[in-house]
Amino acid sequence: MPRKKGQQVIKLEKEILKLLKDGNWDPSNPLPVTRDLADKFGVSNVTAHRVLRRFNKEGLVWRSDSGRYFLPSGREMAERPKPVFCLVRELTARHVSYRLMLQGFSRQCAEARRSLLFPSDVRLVTLTEPEEAPQFQNSVEQLKSFRRVLRTNPQSQHGFLLDHLWHEDVLDHCVDDLRNAVLLWRSTKVEGISSVSIDYDTAGRQAISHLLDQNYERIIIAIPFKGDSAVDQMAEAGEKAARELTQFNPEDVCLATNNRERQQLVELIRNAPERIGIFCLEDSVCKLLLDTIRLAGIRCPEKVGIISGMGTEIAHLGGLSTVDIPFVEMGSVAGKLIGDRIKQNKVLPTKVIRNLTT
Repeated sequence: MPRKKGQQVIKLEKEILKLLKDGNWDPSNPLPVTRDLADKFGVSNVTAHRVLRRFNKEGLVWRSDSGRYFLPSGREMAERPKPVFCLVRELTARHVSYRLMLQGFSRQCAEARRSLLFPSDVRLVTLTEPEEAPQFQNSVEQLKSFRRVLRTNPQSQHGFLLDHLWHEDVLDHCVDDLRNAVLLWRSTKVEGISSVSIDYDTAGRQAISHLLDQNYERIIIAIPFKGDSAVDQMAEAGEKAARELTQFNPEDVCLATNNRERQQLVELIRNAPERIGIFCLEDSVCKLLLDTIRLAGIRCPEKVGIISGMGTEIAHLGGLSTVDIPFVEMGSVAGKLIGDRIKQNKVLPTKVIRNLTT
């Protein structure tokens, strides 16, 4: 004959059933461990485990791979793909590059049924007037911003997508919290963070070589603004290529961050005896510079040629020759790395697209 249940076992079963049915237990939280149940109801660990195991068999609870027991509805929550935190700038019409990267990234995440979260506390860059230089957060403010994100968004995540504007010292300081993170558009030396970037040296050489192939005799590197790590790397690569391929004058690295500086650059072009080729590193500023050149009555591409350094729709619609960066593919590769939890630094190729300005 089967053994008669003891009163404590019956009480344990009733309490667990009450816990399951009263609707007050959070499905995302595991039920108490067998040791706690055994202590509370005066039964052995083996007996408590036997009750939970029987309830699991009957479908009243669900046992996860970790060995913990949950409400049946907890299974759906536990197996639901966790979201990815996108710690990127607030998108505006000028941030076409990030819209393109997120297009590729979101496509990958959609295939995995993984949602994207964009915390509102991330303020990496401020744009005031379209014709003025952006203002970038310093490391102190970035660190505060990152801590606010973690404090106000406590839920677990599958990974992090990082804007290239995050400073290396901030990433290094926060790396323990950035599990399964991928940095866009530039590489990083912070161990444990993956990246998807381009070969800047090759891109710079492509731009300068293209201008020289079109018989421009003097090369100018036009700096759209300072403080953006991707733009800074492209500037260094362009200057390096110009030094290697021409008799480059360091004074021909010129600022074009505002109307006054762009007007000064136009005067330099007007008074120069040579045909000038300009490598301007960012599409929006490159288009502003082109408009300033044309308003001054300087013929492009006859007197001056201009090539931009990003290749977004701003460049294509404006008729700009450009170094084409595969932003959509960059986002797609980042999505693959995060989805598969792969630690890797991927470098994507670039190419020159000739248009009306060279």
